[in-house]
Amino acid sequence: MDIVIKKLTLYKNIVPSFDGEKFFKCDVIVLNPQKIEDETLLLENIIFLQDGNAVIEEGKYLFTQMSVKEEFQNKTNTLKIETIDIIKKAAAEIYLESLWQQLSLTSNQIYIRKLEEHSSPVIQLFWKI
Repeated sequence: MDIVIKKLTLYKNIVPSFDGEKFFKCDVIVLNPQKIEDETLLLENIIFLQDGNAVIEEGKYLFTQMSVKEEFQNKTNTLKIETIDIIKKAAAEIYLESLWQQLSLTSNQIYIRKLEEHSSPVIQLFWKI
């Protein structure tokens, strides 16, 4: 899977506005900032954001988007393990891109947005810079 990282400026907060759109956030722990390998990052406290908490605030982010399969368990509002693994890999790529571009990540949290494009599930990651 090719992961493309972009710099993104949000001029307005993003809130759920489509059927099936879901927001999550999680803590990212960088285990070894000098060595990038499979276990460089840990994702902890993946939280489903609902009601007034479901917002990605305006600001500057490193961003990526990818298509996934069956990413979400609707009854429990949780992400499937396979999707979490994809998110972890994408977060590591965002971290690497921040090093390459000499950008400071200003938070240890990433925001995850699940939506559908062309009837296919898509996951977006936002990490504030």
